[in-house]
Amino acid sequence: MKTLCVLSCALLAACGQVTNNNNNNNNDQADAGTGGDVTAPTMLSSQPGDGAGQVSVLVPAIRIVMDEALDPATIDDGTVTLEYSSDRPFPGTVTYEQDTNTLVYTPVRPLYWAQPYTVRVTGVSDLAGNAAADIEFGFRSYVNAATSSTTYEESSVVRVVGYELDSHGHQVDIGGYNAPGPDGHWLTSDDVQYSRTVYERDWADLTKNTAFGGPGLDGVWGNSDDVVSYMTRYNRNAAGFMTSYVRINNPGPDGAWGTDDDVPDQITVYDRDADNATQSVLYYNGAGPDGLWMTDDDTISSRIAYSYDSDGRAVRFRRYGAAGADGLWGTADDELSYYSDYTVDENGYADLHNKYDGAGPDGVWFTADDKIQGLWDSEYLPDGRRASYFQWTAPGADGVWRTADDVGYRHVSTYDPQTRLAMEFVSYDGPGPDAVWGTSDDAVYSWQSTKHDANGNKTRFIRYDAPGADGVWFTADDQKQGETIYNGSL
Repeated sequence: MKTLCVLSCALLAACGQVTNNNNNNNNDQADAGTGGDVTAPTMLSSQPGDGAGQVSVLVPAIRIVMDEALDPATIDDGTVTLEYSSDRPFPGTVTYEQDTNTLVYTPVRPLYWAQPYTVRVTGVSDLAGNAAADIEFGFRSYVNAATSSTTYEESSVVRVVGYELDSHGHQVDIGGYNAPGPDGHWLTSDDVQYSRTVYERDWADLTKNTAFGGPGLDGVWGNSDDVVSYMTRYNRNAAGFMTSYVRINNPGPDGAWGTDDDVPDQITVYDRDADNATQSVLYYNGAGPDGLWMTDDDTISSRIAYSYDSDGRAVRFRRYGAAGADGLWGTADDELSYYSDYTVDENGYADLHNKYDGAGPDGVWFTADDKIQGLWDSEYLPDGRRASYFQWTAPGADGVWRTADDVGYRHVSTYDPQTRLAMEFVSYDGPGPDAVWGTSDDAVYSWQSTKHDANGNKTRFIRYDAPGADGVWFTADDQKQGETIYNGSL
């Protein structure tokens, strides 16, 4: 929940937050001799600036400096909003610094990496009652992409993936390696490569990716004759939301990839509403009787559909595996494979997730006896970070879900108290000898450690899947399952 504070000059000065601005009241002074102020306030500057990139996820606040004083009565908890990924609200608090004519939006938790953010200011007026036009500007957070990832089996390296980044920090060329090469050492130039994927982007948005399965006639990976396995093209609407993607596994009669006669093997199409929320997704796996892709008779393999509450939050996900008796997809008799229901708490966080994979004894879907496949119960911190969740896979001996003997996993996140970034994530697969979940003897299944630099960027992620020779978890000999290194510099 956003809150509003109007800060006094004395308090700001004590906190070192006041900046000297000799032009605070330019509009008021300019209009003083013309019968009063009739000029609407405008934005002088913002921090981050419009179009800024590589903004730290630990940005302390978003500051909007206006060219004259605002009427505090026109400032409320909706005056400044922050959205990410085009339309998802990011929680924060709104304050107004009177002495610097500055609106301040303070995120309640670290931003997400590699996201576009939009800031909007609405409904404010100056002291003379002149309403400001709506203000909108945007920025992007730091990408913080992985540069390498290593997979281990019993502490021995079995696979390495290396990532090349573009100037914005996005992954553009990915190489997979499955042997250390003649020198016998991993992460050296002679490692044996087995795959390559190249991404093409419009800034962050993927436009095409090409997967290669071999190095071509020259025997060297990364050259123009690498052997293509498949290619995927991505299409978006004007707002940047995915509308379809086409996977191509045959270059067509001309034998050249990326030309008009390429032959798809899969097409995925998104149906979005006016707010760009996904309503349904259709998965096509064949060209149909006419033999032509992207015509009305293309064959569909499955369909998914979403339902939303009045606040635009997804509350139900449905997957259909067949068109039903009428043979038409998207009608009432489509054959349901499974569905998930989501319940949100008073803060809008999805705290309960139920997945059903059968209609139950009554043979009717969406009734009380539907067959449960799994349950997820989440707990959140006040700022919206998920503290823990249970993942229930079976109802236990009593046959009743969400009772004390349910079988499953418990996952717990630990955050740095200063940066509020995730430090550890521990998974448990049993309640331990006391048979009570959430106590100190819960049986550890695996754990993850994430390191960050001073700017809040990930530098290293390690997943451990066994306690090592000493048999004790969280000690130096814990057995690694995977390790990822990130581009941590701003």
